Amino acid sequence: MIKPLINHGRKAEVFFEGESLGFVDALGDGGLRQAHKREVNNALYWASPDTEASSDVFLPSVAALAEYPELVTLYSEAAALVQSAPPEGWSESEPGGLATNVDLIYGGIVDCTIQNGEWFVVPHLEGLPVLEGFKTRSLAFDALNNAIEHSL
Repeated sequence: MIKPLINHGRKAEVFFEGESLGFVDALGDGGLRQAHKREVNNALYWASPDTEASSDVFLPSVAALAEYPELVTLYSEAAALVQSAPPEGWSESEPGGLATNVDLIYGGIVDCTIQNGEWFVVPHLEGLPVLEGFKTRSLAFDALNNAIEHSL
C-alpha cells in the first residue's frame, strides 16, 4: 500500500503487510518500485561479507534480483548466494526457486515462503523433520545435508 503524504519532504510512505518500508519520492508504481529496489539493495548489503548481517535479513528472490542488474554488480558476492545453482540431482521450477529431488534418502523439497522469504526443506528421508528458517537456499541445502549425515 502506498500512502500519500501532505506537508512532508517525500511524496508517500510505502507499507507491506502492515509494516512501513519507508518514504518514497513518487506515487503509484514509481513509488512502489523505489521502495522495492531499496529493500533489495538493503538485503544484499546486509548479506555482503564485509557486514555483520542481522539474523532477520533475508535475501531477495532471483526474479527480484534480475530487476536490478546494477545491484548484482555492486553486491556481487551476496548476489551469488541468490543465483547459486542447486546441487547435482536437484531440479528447479525456475532459477533460484523451488528445488526437488526424488531420491528417497538424499532428496526432498527446498522452497521459500511467500510471506517472509525464509527457506525451508521437506526431506524425503523418513524420520527427518521439516527444516525451517534459512536465510538462503544454499543454507537450506546445507542443513538438509547435515541432517541426513547425522541420521545415517
